[in-house]
Amino acid sequence: MGLSSPGIGSNLDVNGIISKLMTAEQQPIVALNKKEASYQAKLTGFGTLKGAISQFQTAVSGLADISKFQGVRANASDSGIATVSATSSAPAGVYSLEISKLAQSQKLAALGQTSTTNPISNGVITFDFGTIALGATGSFDAASGKYTGADRSFTSNGAGIKTVTIDGTNNSLSGIRDAINKANIGVTATIVNDGGTSPYRLALSTTATGKSNSLKISVADDAPGTSTALSGLLNHDPAGNQALSETLTAQNAEFKVDGIAVSKASNTVTDTIAGVTLNLTKTNIGSASTISVARDTAAITSSVNAFVKAYNDMSKTLKDAVAFNPETKASAILNGESIVRSIETQIRGVLNAPVIGGTNNFTNLSKVGISIQKDGSMVVDSAKLQGAVDSNFGDLAGLFAVAGKSSDSLVVARVGLKPADYS
Repeated sequence: MGLSSPGIGSNLDVNGIISKLMTAEQQPIVALNKKEASYQAKLTGFGTLKGAISQFQTAVSGLADISKFQGVRANASDSGIATVSATSSAPAGVYSLEISKLAQSQKLAALGQTSTTNPISNGVITFDFGTIALGATGSFDAASGKYTGADRSFTSNGAGIKTVTIDGTNNSLSGIRDAINKANIGVTATIVNDGGTSPYRLALSTTATGKSNSLKISVADDAPGTSTALSGLLNHDPAGNQALSETLTAQNAEFKVDGIAVSKASNTVTDTIAGVTLNLTKTNIGSASTISVARDTAAITSSVNAFVKAYNDMSKTLKDAVAFNPETKASAILNGESIVRSIETQIRGVLNAPVIGGTNNFTNLSKVGISIQKDGSMVVDSAKLQGAVDSNFGDLAGLFAVAGKSSDSLVVARVGLKPADYS
């Protein structure tokens, strides 16, 4: 008896029946896939929402930090004379600045040598830093670079003496130079070729400026009195014998602030005007410059505008997330999620409410020109804000600090929640 396939020779649609049966069996899987896609879309929506709220939180944190509103702007009318910077403690004001001398370090030069490598005797070089004083009979001879007269003295500044040892490994002009530089004692050494018959001259310079940083150098060597004696090259006592010539005298910066004479060891001056640093670069005798110190209101208004923009961006994102189009009947993915509207309502409530701990002048943001419109957008009355900055800066900073912390706490609580908690 022969085998036959069901349906062969008849009108029975076996393939169609099987296909329908398979489709019916797959319906639960299709439903699950659709539900998964819906959840994934909601997760994406909450992620977008969280990003917008985080941006707003960053702006709010700027308001909560009172130091952000304490910026000070300082400048000089002639930046070629001096540059200026200021901290938040600097009082606002305008000052005149006239510079008669710039601070400078002392520079000394030794007698010329025929070679940079010829041997010089061994020994110990001692460096002391201090002030050179000239009395009635003391003087400085610019031609020779030496101090003369009986009435002259050297007084150590108390910073302590420094020593450099010269031995068989470095007992040459170049070796002495390298040893001094390596010792890092506040003196730099170079060798200058002056083009003479003995052209190589060891030149020394103090690192620190100011008249209290002049040098006294003494040498204990193993061949004193000889032509190669280390002491004959470097012994230098401004109040006694001097082997070195002074090519530049150490001096303080001397200037006047509002007519008051000031003397400082450095050209960087941090303690003449409270909170202000002056970097002196050029003298301007008889032509005073103006130093201006003022509250940096531009930074304040910029921070406020950034806060307002972040709020409006967040508000739009929240609205878009729950939107419903009555014409197309289409709903945004988070439409119906009550937590979305709750976030905006609570944040808006905090920003509109009187600030507990605020000042008598400013009890809420509307007092300084920041308000929320009927459409939910935040706007700034620039003139009103500027008036608050100019007239009651301390109260303004206090208001933003309290309001910012309140808003930031709410935002932190909301932005930290997981999207799954609301689905």
